[in-house]
Amino acid sequence: MRTILLPAILLAATLTASALEPVTFEWKSDMQPGQVLEVWNINGSIRAEAAVGSEAEISVQIIGTKPDPRSIQIDVVPYSGGILACTIYKGLSRPESCLPGLEPSLSLNNTDIKVEYSLKVPAGVKLVAKTVNGRITAGLPASEIVANSVNGQIAVSTRMPVAANLVNGTILASLGGEDWTGARGLHAVNGSIDVEVPETIDAEVKASTVWGFITTDFPMQLQRGFVGSSLSGSINRGGPKLEMTTVNGSIHLRKALQE
Repeated sequence: MRTILLPAILLAATLTASALEPVTFEWKSDMQPGQVLEVWNINGSIRAEAAVGSEAEISVQIIGTKPDPRSIQIDVVPYSGGILACTIYKGLSRPESCLPGLEPSLSLNNTDIKVEYSLKVPAGVKLVAKTVNGRITAGLPASEIVANSVNGQIAVSTRMPVAANLVNGTILASLGGEDWTGARGLHAVNGSIDVEVPETIDAEVKASTVWGFITTDFPMQLQRGFVGSSLSGSINRGGPKLEMTTVNGSIHLRKALQE
């Protein structure tokens, strides 16, 4: 068992006796609007939903047998802007601790370990979620979102600014609200981007793909070249930016269904 003692933070890690059972980890603490809850994972998903009240939660399941799941630790570190949580593989991660601004790196050869994060994020707390192999799902109506993955899918829903970056997979985004502030940026390399927005928003749109096509429910300029397609224009009065780019994949901009 690894215990981290932090003032005003309740932290508990439960390690099972058998490597065949999932290893679990739990953390809870109050967080305030304007702070950041940041999670760095390696192999596994990150799922976030809105918290009730001001208490943030991190729940983790570590599943697999190689290396011993009991050798995987979850570091939770407070810093000036909020909380950072990292997946650390003892003996493999460099560095072997969670440090703001320095992501741990390692080779994942010969491992079947998956580390699955479930988060509850208070309103107004920004989420930064990063993983290498895994899906990121975040339904946070009142939180800004940054989501980065290499292999997987990113699915986000929010009324606040969002940035999603993905190498291989699909980005799905439901961007609600009517009075947008800040930018929305969705970028993939190999994969499609599917976005729905309210018909009533004011936004400036730019989209491009090299190998794929673009569709939109909004009247704006669509250009198709011998290689690549691009889209630009304003929704209603224009304003905050909505940018979507991919290399190999298509882009779909849809009107959200009216409730």
